[in-house]
Amino acid sequence: MAVLKYAGTNTAVDDSDIVPNTDLIGKNMTLQASTLTLSLSSTPADTTYVKGTSSIDSVGITFAASLASSLKVTDVTLTGYVDDDGTAPFAKIGSNSDSSLTTSGLVSAIKLYDGDTGALISDTPQTNNLNNSTGTIKFSNLAWNLNAGQTKKLLVKTNLSSNPTSGSNDYFSFDIDATTDVTALDSSSQTVNSGNADPNGATNPTNVVTVSSAGTLALSLGSANPIKKAVYWGENDSLFTVYRVRSTDEAFMIDRLNIVTATGSEVVASATNNIDSVKMKYTNKAGSSLTALGSLDSVTGSVSFAFTGDNRPYVPKDSSTDIEVYANIRPKAGRTGTALSTLGSDVEFSLDWSNGGDDDFRAVGDGSGTVLTNADITDSQKAKGNDHKVYRVYPEFIQETVTSGSPVGTKDVLKFTIKAHGLADSRLLFDDRPSAAIRFEVLASGSQTATDMTARLFDAITGEQYASKTFSNGQTSVAGARASITFDEWDKDVEIAGGQQKTFRVQVGFIGFTDKNDQFQIVLRDTDVNTIFRYVDGANSNEQNTIVLNQAKTNGFWRLLPMEGPIFVQP
Repeated sequence: MAVLKYAGTNTAVDDSDIVPNTDLIGKNMTLQASTLTLSLSSTPADTTYVKGTSSIDSVGITFAASLASSLKVTDVTLTGYVDDDGTAPFAKIGSNSDSSLTTSGLVSAIKLYDGDTGALISDTPQTNNLNNSTGTIKFSNLAWNLNAGQTKKLLVKTNLSSNPTSGSNDYFSFDIDATTDVTALDSSSQTVNSGNADPNGATNPTNVVTVSSAGTLALSLGSANPIKKAVYWGENDSLFTVYRVRSTDEAFMIDRLNIVTATGSEVVASATNNIDSVKMKYTNKAGSSLTALGSLDSVTGSVSFAFTGDNRPYVPKDSSTDIEVYANIRPKAGRTGTALSTLGSDVEFSLDWSNGGDDDFRAVGDGSGTVLTNADITDSQKAKGNDHKVYRVYPEFIQETVTSGSPVGTKDVLKFTIKAHGLADSRLLFDDRPSAAIRFEVLASGSQTATDMTARLFDAITGEQYASKTFSNGQTSVAGARASITFDEWDKDVEIAGGQQKTFRVQVGFIGFTDKNDQFQIVLRDTDVNTIFRYVDGANSNEQNTIVLNQAKTNGFWRLLPMEGPIFVQP
């Protein structure tokens, strides 16, 4: 018995001098046994793969150790379930129409991984009874460690066999069927089994792997596919077509792909006379962007691209890849003659995925080795990209800002820049009446009594006058009497070299706009059936072609038209 005394004396301390002088009660202590709880991981979810695919994530099961002790998992037994139509109940062997269906018939190898770190736990099962009614595979002598209170994921990876499926698809799943199918040791080397079983639902599984007999490919134009446009002699890497190839259930390697221009002798001649080479840009399995180069056959208008090994275009599983088709346009060198028909620039053409023989296309499944040809492609627009038209040099119209006002006096009604797209040896030339013309339509609502007005075309930078035109009926746009301004008699030759540009302004002397809300506007429209633009494209008279642009020849190719001047309104 202990007695508390005052220091330096034999006198015992009185109870009343002790603070507190009541009972002291400690906290409750809980003794907890070592436990292990299993749950189904959210990843991987249901997946579909083609037979022969390796290293697929089949199921994830989480292992949660209690706070009582760390655990070392030493044994795991998995139970396999199969079905041939994917509906419960699944079975360990045989299903519906295929009594011989087994997990081992669908899966050639099983490996256990730490789903958090990616480390391999085991790839050597102690026993494998997935080919019979036992339906289990056991991994022993493991050393997979969980700290006290830690949760980790066991990831089951499989290699699919190349055996034929029962039909188009077969299905399998894995689960831990009994609490004794997991054995672990705690920090006292005591055996701990899982506290629950069947986290994946046993015969009614949550996560299922679908084994497909073969993957598929679908083809469409890519989102970056260009609209129809003009291109010029010597233009390199002109994008003609973008195709999107989409896979389902399996990745594919493309071994062969044919590109062809549209049918018809004139179209083939135009394409082969204008295209020096065709370039294909694509991505391989390593993610590298690669290119291939070929030339159109002068008779068929087609080019075949063949690929081998790691240089093949790659379509990822359940994803897509874009294949871009470019043309390098032939420059002046190598061309003969002066007429457009001889030079092959008179007919627009496209570069298309060949819709010819089945052997024009060949792709191989990355897992199954299944070969697909043209006949196997789901086609949403296989044969046709957008048309392109080749010019030695062509104009781009860029509208500049002009302030509107009232239609009184003399004012600038439109300001614009013409940029010549072409090599330096080409010219966009206005040199005489037959070969020089710019035509504007007049939209007006002025006096019904028409009085001639004069329009003038100037260099917007130097102020030099290039042309003038007197036009009638410019005050009103009544039916069948809409006025136009056509500058087809030029005061001097004007040229714009390829790659250069020149800015113009149009000036009008207004007459007859006297009433409130009278309006005036000029426009340049590529839907006009009349000639809206005419020029010569050569550097000298021996190499010239007169180019006429109107609705039939420009509609859809000139994306910056129409060009509409400001509206002048009488207040």
